[in-house]
Order: sequence, then structure tokens, then C-alpha cells
Amino acid sequence: MRLNEQKAFEKAEKKKRKRNKKVVMPDPPGLSLCTEWSLSDLRARFSLGGVTLRLPSPDERTDNPPAGFYTLYEGFFYGCFLWLPIPRLVLEYVTSYQIALSQITMRSLRHLLGIFIRSYESETEITLAHLRKFLEIRRVPKSEVDRYYISPAKGKKIIDGVQSKDEPYTDHFFFVAIEDAVHEDLLGTVLTRWGILGSCS
Repeated sequence: MRLNEQKAFEKAEKKKRKRNKKVVMPDPPGLSLCTEWSLSDLRARFSLGGVTLRLPSPDERTDNPPAGFYTLYEGFFYGCFLWLPIPRLVLEYVTSYQIALSQITMRSLRHLLGIFIRSYESETEITLAHLRKFLEIRRVPKSEVDRYYISPAKGKKIIDGVQSKDEPYTDHFFFVAIEDAVHEDLLGTVLTRWGILGSCS
């Protein structure tokens, strides 16, 4: 009985926190909610001390970073545990569809990184051809911008347990120096500006 009471109490507290959580929206829409403090925290938590991170100016948006920079989200680190430089295979996959990494959802990135880590742990080589065969990429329904989600192709699930819903994250974007984000041999090939889903193959 006591265990049930504890569970009920925890459930009530969770609902209370959810109600009390103030939703902050960018004003005007499109501005970043990142701050110097949040980027400082990001550097400390994810060992990015030597990486050039930059706050967007009021007129800069996610889809068009300044020259020499790449758009990322704080949620890609806190929610997906992304590291830098970004894994080569992840960038090769999104580039093969002519889009930037910042156009995919957090759930999609978790899926890609999960496959990457699973292949490393099992000492199995995963190539771009494998990803293209086992994954599907689609535009997010009803999205006002060109954002995409990645999911297993029918009957070709590689990993289980990928969180199905993302917390809001797109308003917390920042820019990282391209040479810190991308492996040297991929410089000049990855897209920094947003593209429309296509295929390079």
C-alpha cells in the first residue's frame, strides 16, 4: 500500500512541476533563447573548452548560419549526447539527402547515434549504404519549416527503445565553428545552410 501511495505522490508531483513550468517563447519568433550562461554550461558539461561557440545575433536564424559556422541545438547535447567533431557517418547520411544536421529532429539524431554506438560496441562496420537501406527520412508533418525525421524502414529495425517524443528544443540554437564541428576531410561537403530533401545518390 505504501508503495502505491509513493507512486501516486510522485505522479502528482510530476504533474505539478509540469503545470508550474513556465514556457518561454522567443520574441520575435525565430530568435535563439541561448545565452552566454547556457553556452558556458554546455562547454563545461561536454568538454567543449577549446571549441568556438557563438550566440546568434537578433537577425540570425537556424537555417542560415554565418560563414564559417554550423548550426546546432543545446538539445542535441543534453538530449542526444552528441560530441564534436560530429561523427562522420552521421554527417554523410544527412548530406546524402542534401540537408543540414540541424534539420533533423532530436529523436532522429538519437537514432543515428544509437546505431553508430551499437556498431562500435559490436565491432560491426556500418556504412552509408547500410543507413540508406535500413532507415527512411521524411518531412515532419505540418511543420512550417523544412525539418525531417528519420525512422526504421519497414521490417528493418536496428535498435529499440528510442524515445518517441522530443522535448521542445528548436529555440535553443547556437553556432559552432565549422572546423570544430566537422572532420577536416568533410569540410566543403556538408551543408551549413538548410536544404530541401533530395538525394545525392
